[in-house]
Amino acid sequence: MFTGTTLQVQQLLRAYPNAGFGLSENGGFRAKDVDNEIRVIYQKRWSHGFQSQVQYAHMWGRQQWLPNQFDPEPAWQLNSNIRPNRLVWSNVVELPFGKPAPMAEPRPLSYIVGGWQMSWVYTYQTGPLISMGNLFYYGSVDQVCRL
Repeated sequence: MFTGTTLQVQQLLRAYPNAGFGLSENGGFRAKDVDNEIRVIYQKRWSHGFQSQVQYAHMWGRQQWLPNQFDPEPAWQLNSNIRPNRLVWSNVVELPFGKPAPMAEPRPLSYIVGGWQMSWVYTYQTGPLISMGNLFYYGSVDQVCRL
């Protein structure tokens, strides 16, 4: 389309002439995305250099798209690129040896191993929404399942 010297009249008379050809092959032309997120974070510092953090995020969104290249205006559908729920739990603990720690007596060794921390992170998230797209089946039910 962009390398040709002429445009067809049918292309110019469409609702979105810049959308191009082959919209049925690639699943439609995306026009706009609207995404929302709520995030809750709880962080706590415990004694002896231990701290923990829990995060929960809930996301939802919609996208505007042209399911068919001859549609007069875009349609809205749920965004299938979003992971709706995400939970993250992380912990950090300072190791009890080194310069400021209780086991700091061997001075040369405290400069080498001092200030180290250990941490771990656990993440859980649900999968994406399943989008069926603009799919049509023109066969018979007998070809799909045989009773």
